[in-house]
This record gives sequence, C-alpha cells and structure tokens, in this order.
Amino acid sequence: MRLLDTGISCGYYNMALDEAILQLRAEGKSPDTLRFYRWDVPTVSIGYFQKVEKEINVNYCSQRGYKIVRRPTGGRAVFHNDELTYSFITGKGNPLIIKDVITSYREISKGLLAGLNSLGIPVTTQDKGVDLKVVDSAACFDTPSWYEIVLNGKKIIGSAQTRIKDGLLQHGSLLFSFDIEENLNILNLKEGQREKVEKILKGKATSLSNEGYNYNFNELKEVLAEKMAENFSTKGYWGELTEEEKELAEKLYREKYSTESWNFKK
Repeated sequence: MRLLDTGISCGYYNMALDEAILQLRAEGKSPDTLRFYRWDVPTVSIGYFQKVEKEINVNYCSQRGYKIVRRPTGGRAVFHNDELTYSFITGKGNPLIIKDVITSYREISKGLLAGLNSLGIPVTTQDKGVDLKVVDSAACFDTPSWYEIVLNGKKIIGSAQTRIKDGLLQHGSLLFSFDIEENLNILNLKEGQREKVEKILKGKATSLSNEGYNYNFNELKEVLAEKMAENFSTKGYWGELTEEEKELAEKLYREKYSTESWNFKK
C-alpha cells in the first residue's frame, strides 16, 4: 500500500486529488493508497447531496475567508481546521470493494482504531447508527455513524465514503481541536436551533486536545500508516504522486472542484 503525505493544499485541490487517485486506481493505474493531508485555510466541506445555501452560512464563511467545497462523498458538513485528514483508496482486487458500505467502514476503522490505541488513546468504534431525523443538523460531528471512531463516547473521527466501478474512496478527519462556536457559526441554523445543536455537539463531538492528548500531525501520520498497513496485511511504503495523478488532479481542480457550478448548484 502506497503511503502519501501531500502536505497543505486548498480544499478544491484536496478533493480533486482524492478523486484523481480514485479514478486511476479504478483503471488499474494507481496502487492502493493511504494519503494524509492538511488544509491551507479553514474550509467547510459539504456532502455530495447537501444544499449549500440551505445548510451553510455562506455570508459568514465569506467574511471569515473560509472556503466551501463539495466532496465527492456523501455525509454532512465538516469544518476543516486543526486536524489530520486521511483518505484511503482501493479498488478491484481488494475484498473491500465487494463488501457493503457498513462492513467496509468497519474494516477501515480497525486500522484507525489500532493506531490510536497504540498511542494509549482509548478510542472505540460506534457499533450502531443513529437516526439522523432525530439530530436534524447539517453538521457531521453532531453524531457518530456506524463504526466511526469515538473517544469517551464522543465522535473524534468523521468519515465519508463513495464508490465508482472498481473503486472505493473513504476520507475523514481526526480532530486535534474542536471549536464548537465556529462549528455553529458556519451552519445556517433556523431560529431556536442553535442552542439545540450546541447541546448535541457538546455531548457528541470531541477532539484530542479536549481529551488531554497532544500528538502532532507527523506522530499520528506515522502510527496510523503503520497500523493501517498491518490491518490490511500489507506492507506500507512512502511514495509520491505519479505525473498522471498530478495532471488529472489539476484538471479536476480547474474544471470541477473550484467551480461554482459544482460547489453551489446542487
């Protein structure tokens, strides 16, 4: 399994690169890949099916200089700031590709769980889903879904997945810190809803620093890479992007992920 640290990029390019590797893996041109990355400015990523103007406070984000990007994956809004972001991409030939979504979530979560446990962080997995109609919020971190990682009962890694023919992409965020106020500010909340969502976030979301753990990006990257490779019974090796991946990512960045038609017109 190839391991990548692609550093800090804008949200548009981060999503473009995830899709580029996914497409090329599905075509047999890229290997199974575990990528780690960061964001150049605070960014709101929204799920594939979300309506931006309905669910996100676009004016607030614009005033603060926050970018908004639509993910190729489903799920709800994530405020990316102080975190480690991972993406795991596989395809034809990997048994995960023929498993259902919940089962593949569980298998991928095992590697994340082992990595954090090896550092003495007592994370576990959420063993059941939650009725989103009860939550009624656009925020990803207001409740854990099946097999997502929780710490002291609160969600600390939020993940989302998509599939194409012969390809699977799952990406997610491990929070170093969690600013509840800012997570509320970026949402387009109805009158009287803010207090309810704030209460939910306080009870359902957390971060490493909130729980007293202060590991940095590189420390976590190394241990997660090791344990994810072990989880899939393969050897991980640090590699680089191919020229074809770079070219396709740039094309997707220009023609899709940086465009208003993609980000705002669902």
